[in-house]
Amino acid sequence: MLPLVDGKVVLRNTSRSSANLIADFVGWYGPTASGSVFQPVSPARILNTRTGAGSGRIAKLGAHATLKLKVTGAHGVPASGVSAVDLNLTVPSPSGTGYLIAYADGTSRPGVHSVDFTTKHTVANRALVKVGTDGEIDLYNAGSTSVDVYADLLGDYGAHPVG
Repeated sequence: MLPLVDGKVVLRNTSRSSANLIADFVGWYGPTASGSVFQPVSPARILNTRTGAGSGRIAKLGAHATLKLKVTGAHGVPASGVSAVDLNLTVPSPSGTGYLIAYADGTSRPGVHSVDFTTKHTVANRALVKVGTDGEIDLYNAGSTSVDVYADLLGDYGAHPVG
């Protein structure tokens, strides 16, 4: 998430060489944004395909496959009334290239990448992911090979009581 400065996001290249930049706008948050309140949680790993945590099975996410992940009802996230979750997604040491797309279960898969990965480079990226009406999100592997995936929960957006 980036703060606004005079209504704009500031992106700056501080290197001495040119750089390509892709910025995907995935939403905004403010005091009148649908009545939701951000509730941080103690970071918790809610998915680890190496150990089976979160998915119920020890298996990499296959190439061009989707994994459903229940994000409501545990780790301080309410069982209902959650509109989005704040996650850190990691692809540890993949054997090929590709990208993950995280999105609300029950909706069409968007064209925006959540994590781009390359061979043998562990990559992590923060993602704000809308939650499906069933309390699940989908993780789609658009890569050329199966990959392990970690998802660390940082918080959620929902109708939390104030005070």
